[in-house]
Amino acid sequence: MQEQNSQEKPKNRVRFTIWGVLGYGLILLAAIGILVFYTWMPMHVDRDLSDKLPWTNEGLVIEEVEAAWKSTQGNAHLSKRTALYPEASIRINAAPGKGRIDVIFLDPMGTQIGDTHYLRYENGQFEKNQNRVCQSEGNTATVWLETGFESMDLFTLHRANREENLWRVVCIHRPEGAAEGIRLGQRSIKAEIKSTEKGE
Repeated sequence: MQEQNSQEKPKNRVRFTIWGVLGYGLILLAAIGILVFYTWMPMHVDRDLSDKLPWTNEGLVIEEVEAAWKSTQGNAHLSKRTALYPEASIRINAAPGKGRIDVIFLDPMGTQIGDTHYLRYENGQFEKNQNRVCQSEGNTATVWLETGFESMDLFTLHRANREENLWRVVCIHRPEGAAEGIRLGQRSIKAEIKSTEKGE
């Protein structure tokens, strides 16, 4: 009887060791899978609907459009409304005469969010402006919304959801005297966060 018990103990130890190794192996594989999914996989690539730059129309040349999500952390005014907000910076290379560039933000469904931003220019320079949602001077203008994602959890879901398009910034050119605007292009707001330097 004692011999049988002594033979069963090593067998049980071997079984526990095998199951233990398998269990740790599965946990390790799951951790690596999560790391690859959330860190290394470029989730936004297949949803990027950006048009190639530069964008041109009737002498106007937009050579740079940067769009990013910004954190409201440290901004007392914006943090009361949202956790993350979209921002776009536009640089014109040439803009003869007078006119304006209308800038709108679209959500993944293509619905406009917030008001249209009107950036007036004359002879290659934006009209100097600084208000709650816009800064423009020289050949550069930056516009943003006071709304976006209310929490990091919602932003993470947006980042991981491959079924949705990204948010977009669309620019429309309206030369002075023109009856209608001409769509110049759109830039997808990549699912990454850049820090904000805005004060209160």
